Amino acid sequence: MNGLETVELEPESTLGRLVGRQKTENAYRKVNNLVANSPIFQIYHDGVLAVLRSYGITFEEARPRLLELYRTVLRHFAKNGKLEGLDAEHVERLGELFGFSLEFMADVNREELAKLGR
Repeated sequence: MNGLETVELEPESTLGRLVGRQKTENAYRKVNNLVANSPIFQIYHDGVLAVLRSYGITFEEARPRLLELYRTVLRHFAKNGKLEGLDAEHVERLGELFGFSLEFMADVNREELAKLGR
């Protein structure tokens, strides 16, 4: 839907679940699937935060992985090396959901759009 494909979660062992050890990769896969399957404006910051927290991950720790998702969605919405109108609003909303500042998003957008414009 937003340039992401739904991915399967990694199987977790029964013993791991019982002792509370979850595969952190699944946190990122769940966030990926949330963005892949939902309109961006129907996702809430608290929803993303709840997924990460359930795995003991902070936004700061998740930032590199969230940035990968953000870049993928940005490339999906960019047309001819440009990001305009509602497409730009979708990308900005996603950055907000991931806790990115406007300045940080502007830098990433500029970098990615320059790559696409070549």
